[in-house]
Amino acid sequence: MEPKEQLAEVMKNTSLIALASSVEDLPNVRILDIFFDEKQNVVVFPTSALSLKVKEFEANDTVAFTTIPQGPGPVVRVQNATVSKSDWSIDEIKDTLIAHRPGFEMMLKGFGENVVVYEVSFTKALIAEKGQKTIVEL
Repeated sequence: MEPKEQLAEVMKNTSLIALASSVEDLPNVRILDIFFDEKQNVVVFPTSALSLKVKEFEANDTVAFTTIPQGPGPVVRVQNATVSKSDWSIDEIKDTLIAHRPGFEMMLKGFGENVVVYEVSFTKALIAEKGQKTIVEL
């Protein structure tokens, strides 16, 4: 399988990432439910507009993430990515998020009317599997 195909496959089958942000040299990592838009090569996720991470994104839009595998298999790591508000709506992605993790539905209800959708864009990723590392340029 070609590296770009492998990246798309891993990301489509990943339900959670650990997203790292940093403001004033204070790093912060969060576990997020995601949807991968293969056409645009962006990771899409909902959050509450009232959350601290939204303020952090406004202060510094450079982030990093790693996928969280649900068993053996490759892991994707991305550095120097950019987070921004997305054109995706929660209605467009919620069924996929709930299918990945049924408990997500309760979290979504907790967001209420404050739900906003963000996306992470990136141009390079590293796929790590069984001690092998592959760089993917997009």
